[in-house]
Amino acid sequence: ATEYVVSKTVEIAKVQNPNLNIAGYNNGYFWDDEEAVVTKIRESGAKLLFVAITSPKKENFINKWQDKLGVDFVMGVGGTFDVVAGKVNR
Repeated sequence: ATEYVVSKTVEIAKVQNPNLNIAGYNNGYFWDDEEAVVTKIRESGAKLLFVAITSPKKENFINKWQDKLGVDFVMGVGGTFDVVAGKVNR
């Protein structure tokens, strides 16, 4: 997802769930620095990771890095954040 979409989704999630602890987020345009993003995720202490990138990029990312992410649960959510952020209608 774009920076706007990810930021808006985080904002909405926090409003709807005030006690939610979001360990971090990143837009989906990090291919030149994949390893740094994986390190950032691992060091964040996150337990859940939602990957909002188009197919097959999200599946490739998850398959390549899942064992190094340090999270308990990973889910590819594709364009879901676009819907949450109001960029597209369901």
